[in-house]
Amino acid sequence: MPAAAAAAVIIGAIIAAGGGVTASLISSSDAEEAQKEARKLAQIRRQDELAYQRAKERLEKLTLQQRRREARMQAKAEEKRLKQREKEFGQHKKEVASAEREGFFNKQMGILNSSEIMRSNFANSFQRRA
Repeated sequence: MPAAAAAAVIIGAIIAAGGGVTASLISSSDAEEAQKEARKLAQIRRQDELAYQRAKERLEKLTLQQRRREARMQAKAEEKRLKQREKEFGQHKKEVASAEREGFFNKQMGILNSSEIMRSNFANSFQRRA
């Protein structure tokens, strides 16, 4: 029996060594598959990050364009308001000048009407012309 026991121990050792080799091969294969999967996921992650960065840059570009467009519109609106104010001021200035001329004329006519001599001179000047 000792030979049989020795043979059993040898066979057990061979089976154990074969199992160890098989286990290490399976483990190595699993590790290699895991590394492949990790590389694949890392690549996908990089692609996602690049796509996110491109989208973010595009959004920033569009936001900047929108701000510029709004600034141009505000500048145009302010320019129109300024022109309108200038127009209103010009109109007011004309009205004031007209009122001043009318006031001066009325004052002069008041002086003419209050003075008998001036009134007769004024009337005579029209008669001479006629």
